[in-house]
Amino acid sequence: MRKLFYKVMKIVSNIDISTNVTGFGLMDKKVLYALRSLPESYRFGRGLLSWVGFNKTYINYKKRKREKGVSSYSYIDYLKASERGLFGFSYLVLDLLVYTGFILVILSFIFVTVYLFMVLFVGNPIKASIPLMLAIVFFSGVQLLAISIIGKYIQVIVEETKRRPTYIIEGAINYKKSKPKHTNNIYEKL
Repeated sequence: MRKLFYKVMKIVSNIDISTNVTGFGLMDKKVLYALRSLPESYRFGRGLLSWVGFNKTYINYKKRKREKGVSSYSYIDYLKASERGLFGFSYLVLDLLVYTGFILVILSFIFVTVYLFMVLFVGNPIKASIPLMLAIVFFSGVQLLAISIIGKYIQVIVEETKRRPTYIIEGAINYKKSKPKHTNNIYEKL
């Protein structure tokens, strides 16, 4: 299940998450500082580690069977972690809902227009409940589109409230911090 999750995450997420990697590793201080500087509390550790960037090196080893004890993670814990990963780093489902609602509205609008054209010029060729079905599909598409548009606005709000930095500076060359030439602080002017 874990391998399948990471394959799906690689496809649907906006970051490159390494598959078949443990959560154990060594980190440079700058990586640790970058991770600690992220203020969000709804965390998916492996996703955040991939998001901050920095170069990585992997050491291959053969995984042995656990000799003592049991894993502290239950299936529910794995599901919660996968939920944090999917909702924290992927908006594909929301995008699909927007496009599905848009396509439903357009197709049902076309069908309603063709049906009305046929009723006006040919007569009512279909005596069944087709008009009712078309109306249901049309308004369902409108509702799906409206809800998913609201979801896209919520997506923007969520991204803003994460307060992730726009970029992370790995290092600087020939950089001297200088004093500002002027100040807006009224107390320093006095």
